[in-house]
Amino acid sequence: MSDERGFTLPEMLVTMAVMAIVLGGFGQMLITSSKTSNRVEEQAALQGDVRAAIDQLTSDFREATTVGAGGAVESISGTAFTFDSPDRSTPFRLRRISYRLVNGELDRSTTTSTNAGSAPWSWPANSGPWIPQMTSITNPTPFTFYDAGGSPTTNPALVSSMRITLTVAPKQTQGGASTYAALIAIRTLQ
Repeated sequence: MSDERGFTLPEMLVTMAVMAIVLGGFGQMLITSSKTSNRVEEQAALQGDVRAAIDQLTSDFREATTVGAGGAVESISGTAFTFDSPDRSTPFRLRRISYRLVNGELDRSTTTSTNAGSAPWSWPANSGPWIPQMTSITNPTPFTFYDAGGSPTTNPALVSSMRITLTVAPKQTQGGASTYAALIAIRTLQ
């Protein structure tokens, strides 16, 4: 008689069941790792977007000027504001810069005066287009304005600084929200 070694049917079934459990666990680990990686990438991208938006807004607002007929800041609310700033070109023109928050999107618009030199400034009939700066903002009122004494104000003529607070949340359901804030003072009021 010859010796025939091999696996019995019950041994094969047990081995296949163990392998299925091991492979299922490995597959679940890969799926979880992929979701975590996507969430981390989205949070990093949002962080970069927030920093870029706050940097742009800070640069713009610090240059607000009273060269126009009124104050440096034209209008303010918890979700929008408009101010005047020099455009740094020759001949000198004035820019009217606006920011607004609409449906979780921060937008920026710039309009340049049609005349050069000095006041009274004239503006085109239509303001510049709204350009999205970032999305995924969850807080409803990101702008707070302060007077020279540091008290909150709703009067645009008294504004000397502002706080922007942006809370952003990734689209991933398990992603946590992050809040970024900056206090911005107008450098010089002429």
